Amino acid sequence: MTATAALALTATLSFVVVRTFWKGSPTERMRPESRWQLVAAAVVAVLAIGAGLLGHQAIAISLFACGSAAWAALAIAARYRVRLVGPQHRSAEPVLWVTGWLWALACGALSALTAKPDGDDAYFVNLAQWVSDRGDFPRRDTMLSDEVLPAITGHDPPIHSIEGLFGAIGYLTGQSGAAITYVVAAPVLTVAAVLALTWLVSVCRIPFSAFALSAAVLYLLTSGGSGASFGNFFAPRMWQGKSVLATLVLPLVTAVAIEFLRRGGWRRGLALGLAVVAAVGASNTAVFLLPVLLGGVVLAALLLGQWRRAAAVVAVLAYPLVCGVIMALLATPGADPTVAGETGAAADPSAFLNPITAVPGAKGLMVATYLAVCLGWLGMRSLAARAVVVSTTLATSLILLPPVTHFLTQAGGVGPVLWRMWWVVPVPLLVGALTGVAAGLVHGRARALVAASTALVVGLMPLVGGRWIGPNENGARWSAPTAWKVPVGAEASARMALRVSRPGDVLLAPWDTTRVVADMSVDVHPVSARSFYLHEYESLPGSLVADRRDLQSFADGRTEADHEKLRQQLDRLSVDTACVRASRAPAVAALEAVGFHAVAAAGTLVCFRRSV
Repeated sequence: MTATAALALTATLSFVVVRTFWKGSPTERMRPESRWQLVAAAVVAVLAIGAGLLGHQAIAISLFACGSAAWAALAIAARYRVRLVGPQHRSAEPVLWVTGWLWALACGALSALTAKPDGDDAYFVNLAQWVSDRGDFPRRDTMLSDEVLPAITGHDPPIHSIEGLFGAIGYLTGQSGAAITYVVAAPVLTVAAVLALTWLVSVCRIPFSAFALSAAVLYLLTSGGSGASFGNFFAPRMWQGKSVLATLVLPLVTAVAIEFLRRGGWRRGLALGLAVVAAVGASNTAVFLLPVLLGGVVLAALLLGQWRRAAAVVAVLAYPLVCGVIMALLATPGADPTVAGETGAAADPSAFLNPITAVPGAKGLMVATYLAVCLGWLGMRSLAARAVVVSTTLATSLILLPPVTHFLTQAGGVGPVLWRMWWVVPVPLLVGALTGVAAGLVHGRARALVAASTALVVGLMPLVGGRWIGPNENGARWSAPTAWKVPVGAEASARMALRVSRPGDVLLAPWDTTRVVADMSVDVHPVSARSFYLHEYESLPGSLVADRRDLQSFADGRTEADHEKLRQQLDRLSVDTACVRASRAPAVAALEAVGFHAVAAAGTLVCFRRSV
């Protein structure tokens, strides 16, 4: 379904974008905002920033909600309507798209030349590898077993299918799913994300659009100060479905929604429906994000007096809601959602990423984010865009209020990922729109200089609390374009471990090796592909989670096992191959004492097989 929707979406959007580019697009007759609106928004921004700097982020979120609600009330009182006039060419449009392509190629190169390894690949890249190797999409676990154990919670039934798409491409081209994911998908999707952002800037009618786009991209490139920020789900990590959702598909849904509210038509309605399908296919996170986003779009349509278009968006909303119901009814019973962490021990919900602080982070990153949320809408010359952005901000702010987040954490089971609700708000776009706000404060030729200076200030954010998302300072490193996005040396050690293993073997190895083994093979199963996932199997008979944790701790060098206990655990899990660091003489001696013999060594790793 994802592949079909993607092809149809590409064809539809290509038609809309190319037609708009060559023929121009209708503009909207807007009432210019009064100065008091600008002042009021600035006051809200200052208060929100002050609350954030003092550690009262909940107050800042409340201010976002109040400001958005005030704009909605003003729209109702003024009875705003979208009034379309005849086609009008926009001379700045070619400049915007040239700028967009330049940024897209630069960011695509950054994605290809950097590696930011992530532990989630042990599950998601493993799915792509299964599809490329076996030719079908699995319904059960393939990390630790050959579809014997159930899939992890939230991924059965597998409504997210982007990994299947990568695997299918690998299956058809004779390449591994991991190679398609790391080498091909990452730069291609990064280019697509920048082009989607370019289109979003275009449909929002932001003045000095090339500078606005540059500011938006620079925000993505410099927002590495928080591990949950938009930038950390951009180029260096773009092969993951959650990154595709955050920085490609949700901006695309927003752009299509704005065009649909502005111009209507069944083609744009179809494009919106296909974009929603693509969002769900990218990540199961979309199931709880899309109702909030589309709910904001419905509110925007009502504010604009577009009753039929509001009804059409409600119809589109049925798809993620149905997917959510299917997940709730058919999902395999899994672990307690309040259980998390590498040890699998029960954790208080407060141990999760704070949903109201995770994305905006602190210092310069927080200030830029809050300014954008409060003032960015003023830089848009499209009333439909304003309505959509402000309405989705209102919907998101209400969800992020602490009483609501507490309820969703306790009852909804989404506590660990609730911070992703920020993705509904197009923060990079709003940062870009600040250039339009700044330019509107002056007159004449100085406007372009002010817009350019605003974009430059965003690029300097690492000096005041941001961080470049590229190598060295953000957990990433430079790599060859064909290199996999895995820990240094892990690919070579994983290949050696697989070379001495046989199909059906259970493998024990250090964490960096074992998670890459899961990327490479579905025939050899690690004792623990990633310790974080073990809590999912805690209550399942025969999963032997305690043994898996103990053995992984031994392989990682955190503990030295008792010989008899080690023998029993290796026997219970039927471990055939075991690899440890060669420098760990006690671990080497322990494996030899329980009946294993060395068969290969490479770099710092030595591998053993069970003696017959």
